[in-house]
Amino acid sequence: MKILVRLISVFLIHGMSVAQFAIPTFQAASSVDRTSPRITITATDGSNAVANGSTTNDNTLTITFTSNETTSNFIVSDIGVVGGSISSFSGSDQVYTATFTPSSNRLTKIYIPTGAFTDGMNNNNYASEIFEWTYDNSAPTIVSGTTMASDNSTITVKFSETVFNSSSGIGSLEVADFSFALLVPMSGNPAALSSSTPSSITKGVPTFSDNTIDADLNGAISIFASDLDQDGDVDVIGCSSQGSNLVWYQNNGSQSFTKYTIDASLAGAREAIAKDLDRDGDMDIIAIAGDGDKLCWYDNNGSQSFTKTTIDASIEDPRGIDAADLDGDNDVDIILDAYTEDVLVWYENNGFESFTKNTIVSDAGFRPFSVDLDEDGDMDIVTSDMSSDELLWFENDGAASFTERSIDGSIDNPRGVSVADLDEDGDLDIVTVSFDDDDVVWYANNGSESFTKSTIDADLDGAFDASIADIDNDGDLDIAAVGQYADDVVWYANNGSESFTKYTIESNIDKPYRIQIADVDLDGDLDILSHGYNDDDVAWYQNVDGGYDLGVSLSGTAIGTEVLTVSPASNSIYDAGGNVASTSQSYNTAYLNDKTGPTMTITAANASGTAVSDGATTSDNYLVVTFTSNETTTNFALADISVSGGSMASFSGSGTTYTANFTPSSNGATTIDVAGSTFTDASGNDNSAATQFNWTFDSGAPTISGTSIASDNSTISVTFNETVYNTNGGSGSLQTSDFSLALSSGLSTLSSSTPSSISQSSNTYTLGVSLSGVASADQVITVTPVSNQIYDIYGSVASTSQSNNTVNLIDKNYTLTLNGSNEYAYYADDSNFEPSTWSIQAWIDPSAVPSNSDNDFFIHKNKTYRIGLEYTASGVEIMGSLRYNGTYYNVNSGDQSFYITSGGGWYHVIMTFDGTNLILYVNGDEKDTNSNSNYSTTNQNGVFSIGRRHDTSSLYYNGIIDEVAFWNTALSANAVSSLYNSGSGLNALLTSGNYSSTSALVMYLRMQQNLDDSDASYDFTGSGINSGNYNADPID
Repeated sequence: MKILVRLISVFLIHGMSVAQFAIPTFQAASSVDRTSPRITITATDGSNAVANGSTTNDNTLTITFTSNETTSNFIVSDIGVVGGSISSFSGSDQVYTATFTPSSNRLTKIYIPTGAFTDGMNNNNYASEIFEWTYDNSAPTIVSGTTMASDNSTITVKFSETVFNSSSGIGSLEVADFSFALLVPMSGNPAALSSSTPSSITKGVPTFSDNTIDADLNGAISIFASDLDQDGDVDVIGCSSQGSNLVWYQNNGSQSFTKYTIDASLAGAREAIAKDLDRDGDMDIIAIAGDGDKLCWYDNNGSQSFTKTTIDASIEDPRGIDAADLDGDNDVDIILDAYTEDVLVWYENNGFESFTKNTIVSDAGFRPFSVDLDEDGDMDIVTSDMSSDELLWFENDGAASFTERSIDGSIDNPRGVSVADLDEDGDLDIVTVSFDDDDVVWYANNGSESFTKSTIDADLDGAFDASIADIDNDGDLDIAAVGQYADDVVWYANNGSESFTKYTIESNIDKPYRIQIADVDLDGDLDILSHGYNDDDVAWYQNVDGGYDLGVSLSGTAIGTEVLTVSPASNSIYDAGGNVASTSQSYNTAYLNDKTGPTMTITAANASGTAVSDGATTSDNYLVVTFTSNETTTNFALADISVSGGSMASFSGSGTTYTANFTPSSNGATTIDVAGSTFTDASGNDNSAATQFNWTFDSGAPTISGTSIASDNSTISVTFNETVYNTNGGSGSLQTSDFSLALSSGLSTLSSSTPSSISQSSNTYTLGVSLSGVASADQVITVTPVSNQIYDIYGSVASTSQSNNTVNLIDKNYTLTLNGSNEYAYYADDSNFEPSTWSIQAWIDPSAVPSNSDNDFFIHKNKTYRIGLEYTASGVEIMGSLRYNGTYYNVNSGDQSFYITSGGGWYHVIMTFDGTNLILYVNGDEKDTNSNSNYSTTNQNGVFSIGRRHDTSSLYYNGIIDEVAFWNTALSANAVSSLYNSGSGLNALLTSGNYSSTSALVMYLRMQQNLDDSDASYDFTGSGINSGNYNADPID
């Protein structure tokens, strides 16, 4: 409350009222007494003093009038009052008393005008200081607008006036000042209060509504808010620069303004302020203009009829004015800056409104602000100086002699200035703006008039004016400002620690110059006034109080029918007059917001109306599906339903019940879903996901949907489109006798048309196949249900005529047989067989092995590498070599005592080279390694030969060879093991296990048949080395 009182005091000095100082009317000269008497006005409520400027709820005040000397003709009619009446007047000599009764809740004034009485020597009195008191006997109430936050986390309450938590009008409200109660319905699952005391309290941020006072003030350049007609509300004075008009707008108390012209010929009107310059109890006007009568004042006769007097017609380009008693002689002097002359001057009032001009300083001034900055009892001056980019203050020594003090010497083109105790540390701080830098800044006073600068905003384009007040009624001082280029009216909310949040009030008022703060609508909070020079507007922005946001702690989820009541705690909430808020209030309830989302239940019936349960299987051609919500919804639509295995149509319904027809697209499982967050209830809560509805449609006999053969042709797998049984009652597992097998002619034949075995996994049956002979890929095996043996759950029998029931046998005759004397195959020399790293594979089944010191080679590249069979004393080993610089580097299976024999079956051989290591693998195991960093296989010309040593046309291999492959990378041991696959080699073209087929596979020969004896050799060169496959027709 201390802050609020101080703000009111500052505002009244600069706006609505000022101490009244009477002009002495001197009588005939007397050698005895030429001093005029002066009365001091004080008040009590009967027991306690009531301070000037305070607010109380006393029905009457006892007023004491104390003269500084004896008077015999002071009477009740000498007393001037506004907003009340005087009675029970009595007293004599120097002390008089009276009872003051206010006429209504309002600001009242009591004063003694100049010349109302005389002393014993007939000297007329000076005007007294005005005693101001606000009468308020109405308790604060909660007004309409109590609302719940959308998430029910807070409830907002607003009061009819500014409130405090003590009867002395100080202290911010706390959570303990409120009480909650929750009325819950008898049904449903409502939320409950976790605590009847708010969990938190925050003063809400106010909003502002735009109200036009005048849209036709030509070149509106300044405004000033003041109670010009002394009727207790805020009027507005305006200057029209282009229209040369000085006007005022009379407020009728309901914020309807009537425009009156004070002066229609104030050429270049620039600024006007209201002061009781002649101390007669009414508000006069002081104005400056760019041309003609450049400084003048307008004497108010008490009925707002004004008489103009020019004070100075020669001052060049005045820009700013203020008024205060600078010399301490109890009259009102005037401060003015002149931009063109670049001077700051003051005009000394001699008590008769005759003025003497005095220069304070040359080269300074733009917007003077009079204030006792150093709090030594006299009025100092704070001003911005746009020409020198300075913020200055001028210390008054008490006799109107001023000493210039610099606050900031580097603020770019400063403009408007405002002063108040922004940080609440007991001294006065300063706010100003930088027009060129777009800054709003404040200067913290350390108590000794040493200032620290802080930037509040660096982005108010063309910042021009600022003012300080508690705009949001939270007990600290905020700032309002205007930006000319931005066309903005903004305010900055102080969080109590001088951290400011910017809010825009208006962003479309064209070129504002001035900002004013006043309670225009008398609702206890401060409104904002401004104007637009280019659009000729005068506007006020109504402060819509943000109220108090009280934290609400709930358990459970609100269903929307609970009612929360918020009440002031007993004797806890007061207004400035000490009136306490009642615990019984209107407008203090709000429904909780429904936060429970709707749920949807899905049910179905067939065309006859018979219910079809979730998870059922039927042969109905379609289902009628019903969607039932637990609460009304208006936006549930067909698109909110998702289905699989069919489609929805014929959607209809409203409120809580909707239906649609679901038609399956084919036999099989279907689903119907309503996903979460697809529709809402009336409160906008998203639905939760419905439980999925499952239905299987089955309209026909079971069929085979797929068939596959094992790689060794030992089993055939058949898959049915649905679950099947071997009885028409939906029971019994299938047996081998339920199937019949047939095989097309070829090298192999079926040993039995009945499967040799059967196993089941879901709807797939694996049937054992008994073959004799060698399987050929051109042979087709067919599996057929035996007549009247296989059924679905509904008794439909599988037909003996099926699709998808055939598969080709896996060809097991992929080998190349070489006779050991003159048969071989080869590729011509190719750099693809000479990479820096490589791997070579072959499957071999030798028909004969070397019996002497010779070697039989099955892979050979001249002067590069070779793989073959080598005779040793211990046995025949598989050997490999890499030739480099004429020397062979060998790897041998005999190093691990691994030897082979003719007729010993298939051997899987891979030799790899990684640029250093030459490794031999047999049957998936590493047999030998030879390492040398000098190895190289590049740029070695030679034929890639299969079945002999190519350069000598000798050392032929005798036996079967298959799956010859070449990679341009060294395969890992894991990949080699995977390719061996425990003796059932993998297809090198396919990825499986630890082996991945990539572009590194250069060549892959899968032999189809033997070489004919008439063609001892075969050139594979033309078969496409990069295709990775050799599948030639029979060779003749």
